Amino acid sequence: MQKYRLRDFEFSISPTTWNIAQDLVQEAAVHGLREVEKHFWIAQVNTPEGAVEVEIMLTPQRVKAYTCECWSENRRLMCPHIAATLLKVRQFLQQNTAERQEKARSRRNNDTHRITVPDVLLHAELAELKDFVRSYARRDRDFSLALKTWFAGHLTGSTNPFALVLDAALPKNSGMQKTRESDYRRLRKTLDDLTQQMQSAVAEPNLPLALQIATAMLEKTNPMLLRSAEDRQQQFGQYGREALEQIGKMLSQSIPPEFKASIWQQLVSWLETGHLPAGQDNILLRIISEQVKENAVFADVQAVFDRFSPPIPDLILHTYLVALSVRKLPQALLPVMDSYAGTPGAIKSAIEMFLELGHHESAALLSDHFIGKSIFKPHQLREMEDLQLRIANQFNDPERRKLKSSSGDQWPAQLQALLEQLSHTGERSHIAIVLAAEQELEALARLLATNSDINAILPYEHLLSDDFLQEHYTRLLQQFLSDHFGLPASVQVRKNLAGLVKQKRNTLVQRIIDALCVSYPDRTGLKEELMEVFPNIFRHPAMFNLG
Repeated sequence: MQKYRLRDFEFSISPTTWNIAQDLVQEAAVHGLREVEKHFWIAQVNTPEGAVEVEIMLTPQRVKAYTCECWSENRRLMCPHIAATLLKVRQFLQQNTAERQEKARSRRNNDTHRITVPDVLLHAELAELKDFVRSYARRDRDFSLALKTWFAGHLTGSTNPFALVLDAALPKNSGMQKTRESDYRRLRKTLDDLTQQMQSAVAEPNLPLALQIATAMLEKTNPMLLRSAEDRQQQFGQYGREALEQIGKMLSQSIPPEFKASIWQQLVSWLETGHLPAGQDNILLRIISEQVKENAVFADVQAVFDRFSPPIPDLILHTYLVALSVRKLPQALLPVMDSYAGTPGAIKSAIEMFLELGHHESAALLSDHFIGKSIFKPHQLREMEDLQLRIANQFNDPERRKLKSSSGDQWPAQLQALLEQLSHTGERSHIAIVLAAEQELEALARLLATNSDINAILPYEHLLSDDFLQEHYTRLLQQFLSDHFGLPASVQVRKNLAGLVKQKRNTLVQRIIDALCVSYPDRTGLKEELMEVFPNIFRHPAMFNLG
């Protein structure tokens, strides 16, 4: 059965059938037309032999199926009775549509209580509209600023028009302390509008416009953020980060080399300033790491680094380190950081930066290189060991997997040799890191069981059994309490157990606390401190004999 469109089905049937159908409609031969179900119509058509019934199934636009009582067996082509019924249905639907439209027009014409903006714009003269906008912008600063924000991109000239918009929106108080909240709301609304335009421009793509907006947002808001309080930095810092993210998206697209070069030079200029609000430096580092495989980009990064004399700003140093890491130049990475041997904080910061960006190989290289040197104070050494543990837990380096794969059955022997080597040098903390990374938990437990410092066990408690931790934590905390008294001692016990509480090992914590309270029944401060901090762990306060 052929499908027809209701609006022009006559062009798909024979002229004879169509002419007969028109005659039937003009003679009012079609009667009893009704929609018995949605889109299902029936009618009777008078013929010389008597009335025949027609059934038609429609979709909103097409004739889906039809049948007529005049049909003989196996007939498929449309008969004049069906064509006449379709014509009648179409006339009925067109008449209904026209009536609805007329009623809608009548309601609009008669409704004097509602005027829509489209109606006004449709009838307003362009000159009158311009006069109104000009006059209203003089009276309403918010409207004026929104107008400039949305149409600044139509201006041409050497000055970035969006920078001028933000000059008008930024609070004028240089100290940023006495600015009214309404000024901040106005600035936030302007930045929201600019962000929307920038995202649309990147998606279109209209990259020159997007770059103009992103540049204005960064160069105008960053100085404000650097001298603002922390709450303002949190409130407005998102706009600069979004601008940098959009610049990264531009660089990832297929763009003309000269435009890409202009974006890169803009990034280099921000890099040289060395001052970005919180959160933007990592985004900039990530963008640079995605581009620095190109020789010209690496040359620019190296030139910026060479222009600075120590102490080199962290952002400049980290950018150069990331460039070396991406280009697989470890022989250059270590000499650069050797000059920072006198500033352990810079070494730790570089390792954390590599971990944040996912450069685990470079993080491991620096930590292994420096942790054996006598440059760290005890607390700094502990921080470095914690970093090594993070590296061991997160390590996903292909070379390390390759080593284990190529070693095959020999890997346990190589591991044992490594442990023996570390044991001879007395590096127990390194042995623990290796055992934890290799999931040698029984060996790790034996090593930690001989340790008299609870802080050495804390990083690995998530790997150790409840029985082990109950025995050794109870013993070590009892030893600690025998030499320390008062509230500070109770607070320290609570801190040592906090990690187990975060892991929801409440039963274990309860057993340890039970043992401590039995050993020191007169330490009411201990009981009260633990009950206050861990109230959901205890079975019942009476068990502590609190009176």
